[in-house]
Parts: sequence; C-alpha cells; structure tokens
Amino acid sequence: MEVLATIGLILLISAGLATVLHQTGKFNAYELARQQCISALQASLDSVQTTGNFLSKEELKRLWPNVTVEMQQSPGQGVWKGLSFVEGKAVRRIKNKQIQVQLARYIRQAEKKE
Repeated sequence: MEVLATIGLILLISAGLATVLHQTGKFNAYELARQQCISALQASLDSVQTTGNFLSKEELKRLWPNVTVEMQQSPGQGVWKGLSFVEGKAVRRIKNKQIQVQLARYIRQAEKKE
C-alpha cells in the first residue's frame, strides 16, 4: 500500500512539474517575441535619428525575420514644432497569438544620407 501511495505522489509531482515547465516555455516564447519587436523598433527609430532614413524592409527581414515593422514620420505640432514625430509598430505571431508593440519618439530632423 505504501508503494502505491509513493508512486501516486511521484506521478502527481511529475504532472505538476510538467505543467509548470510547459507554462514557463510559453511565457519565455512570448517574452522573446516581445523583445524582438522592441529591438526592431528601437533600431528603426535609432536609424531615423542618426541617418534620417528608415531601415530597409530587406535589412529588417534579415535581422528580425519573423517581425513585421511599419514606421511613419510626421512633423511635430505645437510645442514640438521643428521636430519630427516618428512612430512604429512591430508585430510577430506565435502560434495563434499576435504580439504587437508600438514605440514613438520626437527627433530632430537629421540630414538624409543616401
């Protein structure tokens, strides 16, 4: 009888551990996708700030193959006049979940380098 109780307890602990490991794996995959989106957007914003140009679609796909990035630039309004408002959205899908991150920044107009 004690052997059966011990086996049952070990099985229960194993099932709980498997569940925890599975949930941890899902959370880590979500966080990795979120960090990839943030990295792609920050690199794009930094590129606009330093060179005046957005990163090319090819460069973004090479560095972050699973992330889709959309960037927009508009002139600043009101007290922000003279600056550019640059905003971006990055999207990545993991299984049936979509991760979306948005970042924006006011920057001084850099001279465009070709």
